[in-house]
Amino acid sequence: MHSNKICRFIPLSFLSLLLLCSEILCLEIVDQAGRTVICPAEVKRVVTTYNPATNIVFALGGHRKLVSLSAYPHKYPLYQKLYPNPGYTSSIGSKKGVNIEAIFATHPDLVIIHPTKDGIETAAKITSLGVPALVIDPENLSKLRRSIRLVGQVLGMTAEANRLEEKMNSFVNIVESRLKQISTSNRKKVYFAASRGINTTSSAAMMQHTMIEMAGGVDVVQVTSGGWLNVSLEQLMLWNPDVILLSRTCRTTVKALMTEPRYSALKAVEKRQIFRFPSNLNPWDYPGPENYLAILWLSVKLYPDLFQDIVFADVVDDYYLSIYGRSFKDLGGVLEANGEN
Repeated sequence: MHSNKICRFIPLSFLSLLLLCSEILCLEIVDQAGRTVICPAEVKRVVTTYNPATNIVFALGGHRKLVSLSAYPHKYPLYQKLYPNPGYTSSIGSKKGVNIEAIFATHPDLVIIHPTKDGIETAAKITSLGVPALVIDPENLSKLRRSIRLVGQVLGMTAEANRLEEKMNSFVNIVESRLKQISTSNRKKVYFAASRGINTTSSAAMMQHTMIEMAGGVDVVQVTSGGWLNVSLEQLMLWNPDVILLSRTCRTTVKALMTEPRYSALKAVEKRQIFRFPSNLNPWDYPGPENYLAILWLSVKLYPDLFQDIVFADVVDDYYLSIYGRSFKDLGGVLEANGEN
């Protein structure tokens, strides 16, 4: 829901930005926390407080509007490659907590906030001080598409958002058409190991679960609420997955799983079906547009016979060229980690 209207921004305390009281055209939308947000019609200065928001802004081509962001650029080479001399400042915090004074020092037109309880409270506080704050929640594929549309609207980049969504949907179409050949009973069981290591995974409420299921796998974790979950070795043995996926940033390595005796009885270890999410440019297992590339990648890993005609490296190059203006290879992208990773 959104509408254009003539509105006035009125500072609500002495900490507010000094906004002109002249009438300007504004955009009214409902964010993913159900909050009504009134934004200026032209947003020129944006702060993102967690990486999925930053990733979406870059994918839409709006990175020159960024004045501060949560992700340290050296952790995400894609940002450095696309914007080597950025106009944004150093980090203003993260999902774990943001520095409101630092945010206001950048004089933003808009702040994009994460959907946690603390994030929603922070959004309300920032708004009360005179700057619109948009909450986005891209923790599954439908929510991600909604996040992209919302950010596209407020940045005046609706056409770019539509083009990005069309590209993402093309991967879903490829995967869904091929997976019709795999019966439910023959789908492979998959376990995802999160950043902290093999004993931490994601709940079924998170993006990683959605990606596994969309790629034709069966997530062994069916806990439907919460975030990161601790998993014992005994539980992992009971699940005995066909495939183990490692987050791009997982502390556990493929080599450790293949060489440590305690993991040797796992089917995924016996069959050497352990894969780390690809891309050295930005993690595809974190919520963001590249989740759709990761779904195709995972489908190819799970059922290679169904995708023999797909040259995945070419698909990735085409995607990055289409969305970011430079091919994956040209940006220094590397897909596959070596066997020790």
